[in-house]
Amino acid sequence: VPPEHMSEFTSIDKFKVFNTNSLWVRLDALRPHIEMDIITNRKSVNGRDVIQLEQAMAAAISSFQNSVAIEVPRTRYAPVKKCNDLLVIMSDLYSLERGVLRPANGVDPADMPEIVLDNAFFGNVDPFLRRLVHGVPSLREITFLDVAGDVWFDRDVTLAGRVRIVGEHNVETHVPAGTSLRDVVVRHIAADGSIESEPFV
Repeated sequence: VPPEHMSEFTSIDKFKVFNTNSLWVRLDALRPHIEMDIITNRKSVNGRDVIQLEQAMAAAISSFQNSVAIEVPRTRYAPVKKCNDLLVIMSDLYSLERGVLRPANGVDPADMPEIVLDNAFFGNVDPFLRRLVHGVPSLREITFLDVAGDVWFDRDVTLAGRVRIVGEHNVETHVPAGTSLRDVVVRHIAADGSIESEPFV
């Protein structure tokens, strides 16, 4: 940051939120002093297989003497890398108070549920949000959730324990408003809202 802009850069009036998951360095000055491996990250973007080449900045720590790392507790850090993570923080497991996202009262951030969403239908944010347009299910008592297929959630749905919802092939499956599911595998939801399920074992 140029010296004449340092006061502006450090102003908490202008910048109320700082992204602490970033490092600001002059790469041309840093490059001669560090060696970092290239990481090959295979992924799918808009249905096409791609290879993303990355370098992990954290690996550069070994190039500096007396470097230290700071462990940030999960109470202060809720990473969102996939829509599975986004579902958790949008649910009642978290609360937003005056612009600050925090685990809801009584929720241990180290004990969040395992969420598995079908990547074909929930892999990108827009289709993910369309399937939750009426509201995010309550996850306060969920420990494991697996959603397979084109599943849509209506309002006031509560999920608890271990739940697997298996949508039918090439058909939208709608979880009706007011549905409460606990420790079940849902195999079929009829047009009238009746649910065929079996115990989750």
